[in-house]
Amino acid sequence: MKIDFKNAAERHYRDGELLYTHSYWANADQFYGLSSECILKRIIAGLDPSSVDQATGDFTNRKHRKHFDNHDSSKDLWSYFSITFAGRLAQHSLPSVNGFSDWDIFQRYVHESYIDQHRADSHRLATIILHELFDNLFANGVIQ
Repeated sequence: MKIDFKNAAERHYRDGELLYTHSYWANADQFYGLSSECILKRIIAGLDPSSVDQATGDFTNRKHRKHFDNHDSSKDLWSYFSITFAGRLAQHSLPSVNGFSDWDIFQRYVHESYIDQHRADSHRLATIILHELFDNLFANGVIQ
């Protein structure tokens, strides 16, 4: 199968929105995190195509992970993105604060009562900001 970060980001966002409208905060929150990871990987692949293996979706440089990592910033996708591309994207509203510093893919295993609307709201907003960043970069020809 062919990797398509943009489509995956859009699909996860739509699913998150559907769950959000029905107050399923925990699962909506997971989809927002997945959507944001996918859109960041799409932006990174657009800025530096050789950094992402298009067959697997893995980074060719193993210094960072596929996911947000709120335990180790040296492996965190948002941190890698901010550090690596901040200079190139200064005029494009690069989010300075990691909107997913309290999110982890492994939260899918926690009881749903730990993830409330407030948490989902903050991740939803961060996801919207990243999608807007992608749209802005694409519209301005920064990425293809």
